[in-house]
Amino acid sequence: MKSLLQAGGHAGQGAGGEIGGIDLGQVQTPESWVNRFAACGTVRSASVGPARVDAQLAGAVARITTLQVLSARGSRVEAGALASLRGHSQLASLDLYQASFEDSELGGFKPQDGLASLDLSDSNVTDAALTQLCDAHKLTDLGLSQTDVTDAGVSALRELSSIQILGLASTAVTDECAQVLKQLPNLQNLDMSDTQFSGKGLRELLGCASLDRISLSGAKVSAEDAAEFVRLHTAKHRAADVRGRRDDDGFPVVVELAAR
Repeated sequence: MKSLLQAGGHAGQGAGGEIGGIDLGQVQTPESWVNRFAACGTVRSASVGPARVDAQLAGAVARITTLQVLSARGSRVEAGALASLRGHSQLASLDLYQASFEDSELGGFKPQDGLASLDLSDSNVTDAALTQLCDAHKLTDLGLSQTDVTDAGVSALRELSSIQILGLASTAVTDECAQVLKQLPNLQNLDMSDTQFSGKGLRELLGCASLDRISLSGAKVSAEDAAEFVRLHTAKHRAADVRGRRDDDGFPVVVELAAR
């Protein structure tokens, strides 16, 4: 039993005790185990993947009212599963990395105001699913890297003013998405690696004063483009560092800007 817990010193305590986290990724019937832990005094995090996550399992997870972090990495999320989590007021982080689900599932979930982190990287999420995130008003960290998301999907994020960290690496986005990104007032960390993003798009981000880190490995931004971007930001930033140039063409990997 202890091997199933990530309890931070509380492993082995029974119902009514405090358990930091549970890992049920290798359990054959995880819903039966989740039901047992729902009675514990504190379970802050749970991992149930990779697994087949159906409404029964998700419903059991939803009964852990103290849950703040849920991971279903690599899982097949079936119809109605995410909807079973709807209304969970404490859930702050949902990890669906490499998960598969229908676009409509995010609509059934309707991310709550408390959700701060959502990782959809390397999943089958599409542009259509992103329109379901418009009510996630406290979402600060959104991972969309290695998905089929395009500029149209990014456009659906324009209302998420709380976004601070956005991963778009290895997607089909282009310079066009910069028109939306520059409207995100709290965007600090942006990953555009391995995309068609170029110096033209980078120049569009000059008005994004909160931005202090851009990852550009494999993008179409030259060292000259990055240098110009840094120079034009001097009114709002006192220092900058272009690091980790690629050996073959000198393109920058990361542009970091230190705020004044």
